[in-house]
Amino acid sequence: MYYENRGGKIHYKEIGEGIPILMIHGLGCHMGLMENCMEPLFNGNFIKDYNNEMNGINSSFKRIYVDLPGQGKSELPMELANSDGLLDVMTDFARQVIREDFVMVGESYGGYLSRGIMTKMMDKVMGLGLICPVGVPDRTKRELPEMNMRIIDRNFAEKMMAKNRREMSEFMETAAVVNEKTYDRYRRDIRDAAPTIQRNFIRKLLKNYLMSFEPDEIIADEKFMKPAVLIMGRQDIVTGYRDFMNMYECYPRATMLILDGGGHQLQRENIPMFETAMKNWLGSIAVNAEINNLGIDKDKK
Repeated sequence: MYYENRGGKIHYKEIGEGIPILMIHGLGCHMGLMENCMEPLFNGNFIKDYNNEMNGINSSFKRIYVDLPGQGKSELPMELANSDGLLDVMTDFARQVIREDFVMVGESYGGYLSRGIMTKMMDKVMGLGLICPVGVPDRTKRELPEMNMRIIDRNFAEKMMAKNRREMSEFMETAAVVNEKTYDRYRRDIRDAAPTIQRNFIRKLLKNYLMSFEPDEIIADEKFMKPAVLIMGRQDIVTGYRDFMNMYECYPRATMLILDGGGHQLQRENIPMFETAMKNWLGSIAVNAEINNLGIDKDKK
């Protein structure tokens, strides 16, 4: 499906029914990255089991995956290759396509964009999930950790270095777990998306990366009183985790997970921990939605 706006088009896919979740990926990939890590959460009995555990809560989720402009099948005019331009288009998408209260999940740059959208329509956002999010958009001001540990299958790494040194080096640059499984997931999410990247658009976007305002200052003033989950890697040398520790109190209902052995690819590196955190957060949203539907006063419950 396509949403046309401002001389361009946004490609998106909807799966399921229920509470809408807008999934926003980062740069250098397409919607497949989010679909591959999030869709397994909705396969099986997770929602049913959680609903039973919570005494009859009955919620389901409609997942909305988008290709950000310049990636996948989405296109925008070059004059919109800046974060303010993408923010305006994606805010319009939420208002005109979703048209109801919704949840957001943002990964890396998508986490920065998600917070921008939230400042425009905070009253409509039911929950916020951030995966390895950009905290400080100015790369020169980020407080980044060292890659002080790495789990490596050396036989596999040596074999792949001999076969394709350039690609393997790119993978290992940010990976905290290096083995055949994490490499295959990296190829699926990143390398296989490479032919869809509109490089001139992304180059211009990177030069105009900062929004004209600071979303976190607005969120700090208003406080986001809905369920949130912040999942970051202790060895994430791209976006780090320390910058978000200073913002934690902006999200009074947030769960924060800083995963040792997690780099900027942690959703591919430690799937059980990632899925546990996300399931707990989705369960909180389901409970919150049921409470609101029933008109229950949470303070008296």
